[in-house]
Amino acid sequence: MLCIWIGFRFFDTRNNSLSLYYHRIADMGNNRFLSRNQKEAIRQFLKLTGRGDGSREYINSTLEVIGSHYDADRAYIFEPHEIDGFITNSYEWCRDGVVPQIDNLKLVPEAALVVWYDRFMRQGSFYVEVNDELAKNDPNCYEILVPQGISSIMTAPLFKSGNVVGMVGVDNPRRNVGHKLLLSVIASSLHAELIHIRTLETEADMKRRLQEAYDKAEQANAAKTVFLSNMSHDIRTPMNAIIGFAGLMRQHLESNSLASDYLAKIQKSSEYLLSIINNVLDIARIDSGKATLDLDCFDLTDKSHTLSMFDAIIAEKHLDFKAEQHIEHRYVLMDRVKVHQVVVNLLSNAFKYTPDGGKVRFVMKEVPCSREGYMRVVSTISDNGIGMSKDFLKRVFENFSRERNTTDSKVVGTGLGMSIVKKLVDLMDGNIELDSEPGKGTTVTITMEHAIVTNPEHYLKKSVAVAATKGCFSSKRILLAEDNDLNAEIATSIMEEAGLVVECVADGVECIKKISEMPAGYYNAILMDIQMPNLNGYEATMRIRQLPDREKASVPIVAMTANAFDEDRKNSIAAGMDSHLTKPIEVDKLMAVLSKLLS
Repeated sequence: MLCIWIGFRFFDTRNNSLSLYYHRIADMGNNRFLSRNQKEAIRQFLKLTGRGDGSREYINSTLEVIGSHYDADRAYIFEPHEIDGFITNSYEWCRDGVVPQIDNLKLVPEAALVVWYDRFMRQGSFYVEVNDELAKNDPNCYEILVPQGISSIMTAPLFKSGNVVGMVGVDNPRRNVGHKLLLSVIASSLHAELIHIRTLETEADMKRRLQEAYDKAEQANAAKTVFLSNMSHDIRTPMNAIIGFAGLMRQHLESNSLASDYLAKIQKSSEYLLSIINNVLDIARIDSGKATLDLDCFDLTDKSHTLSMFDAIIAEKHLDFKAEQHIEHRYVLMDRVKVHQVVVNLLSNAFKYTPDGGKVRFVMKEVPCSREGYMRVVSTISDNGIGMSKDFLKRVFENFSRERNTTDSKVVGTGLGMSIVKKLVDLMDGNIELDSEPGKGTTVTITMEHAIVTNPEHYLKKSVAVAATKGCFSSKRILLAEDNDLNAEIATSIMEEAGLVVECVADGVECIKKISEMPAGYYNAILMDIQMPNLNGYEATMRIRQLPDREKASVPIVAMTANAFDEDRKNSIAAGMDSHLTKPIEVDKLMAVLSKLLS
């Protein structure tokens, strides 16, 4: 029997071609060296099952055929589980009225079948009754079979590389129990089918993954092209204005009114160019998952700074603008910068896309909140501007999305604003809804929850303390490390106008040399660029912090750099800097930081 079974085992994994496999089995049925029982088993196999086609339907139909042949309650296949050391019931046929067990046998430990595996290796297929003798000789299998109501079982192994990897079985066979060799042939056949199916599925999965990778590469390439096209257009627009008006200003320096007008337009174009750069940085920061919330106390009723930004466009377009606030809990913890960014983006859109004489409304209303210690605020920004189509509303939050009518309106924009708004609102666990109709306007509703601050005085005292030190720069000396001459000139002029004394160096090496040569306390603070030749700002800061003179080593250092990501800020602090400012220089922020450090 062992020699006969080894002959059949050859077919389970050595050949993945089903057609060749069945042809060889048919040839074996006529082989004069096979015994009568072997030939009969092969003839029965071919008569019962026919030729396989590498499909799950064939496997299921074959299980039904052998279940009927043995007049069994169940016929099934156990295959290797993806977890090593376990097998799983992957296919099952049940007689009418028999409860399926496939869902209960998804993780069967091979250790419980060690006796069977040994028997498989010695004799191939076998028949066993579930009785006291089995309970004594193989208690593990007995405990598995009894709960299923199994009184007897016939089973045959699946082999791979000479090892048992699974089995085919029938429960409670009532006839043909002597056809163990037939079950062996069927097990070999079904294993070939399983291998063929897995091969086809693997090939299909590989093709799917390759197609997905190709599609993603195409999408990425298209997105890159769109990005570059949009950035080229949107950056060149304000740059063209800056260069053009700078040239006109040079030609009309004698005319104060013209020069002032050109200067105002250069300033406006510069601010728009900076907003484009900030938008791109914001998208990159959020999409990379590196954006975090910086919570602080904020007065929700204080909208003076936000709204004052739009005084010029409101007056220029003669807009009817009203802002209403119905807030009970004024002081909350929130990321004021990100909330400010959301509101500014939405108000900017409302003002830009509303024609002269139109209406814009901004309403903030506190509504009941179920979270203890929190308040919920619903902010609505509505206008009667050009509106958006229903189709465009579906993609309004996509990067670079702009509708044709907004382009035709000659309103500048990158198509990043709403994408940033949506991602920021999601980051703050809020909700945003849009309702719009072409020619009738747009309404944006944002719902957010904020922790209520019960002791705002604690936060307000810190702000007052910083504000009280503003302007107290008399006799304070700043060492500016900046390799770009224009940037150094701008920063020096700003600080000298505030009464500070400024000395400049071009790199980190000169910065350390100055600190080392001058007495302790000579410099009250250092403004440090990051990307400098010879020695960058991070390295220079770390070396200063290691100076033997502790007073020199503790001099306040502020990063003043074009590196604007959150990780850049963290790197600055990690290097030993006290604060981080981004270029272009915002005078108010620079003065606030210096006031705090020099007080």
